[in-house]
Amino acid sequence: LPLGINTRLAVKKNARCLSDMAGQRLCTRAYHEYRQLMKDIITALSNYSEEWKTLCELVMKCKCDIAGYCCEEFSCGRYPKKDSATD
Repeated sequence: LPLGINTRLAVKKNARCLSDMAGQRLCTRAYHEYRQLMKDIITALSNYSEEWKTLCELVMKCKCDIAGYCCEEFSCGRYPKKDSATD
């Protein structure tokens, strides 16, 4: 799309798909545009209802926050790598 044009997106996803997408897109090694888009989606869902707000707080996190270790080849350093965490 050309720059400077407003675009509307209609996204149809379920909660499981959104939590998987959040796990990938909220990683600090992801592009900042993807991180910001995912944060905007989570904010919009949190404002939709209390049920979605609770779901977003509990489930829609970066995958290293859920696992407790980093499974990426080049870690950002927030959590130890999987090899180091199991020692």
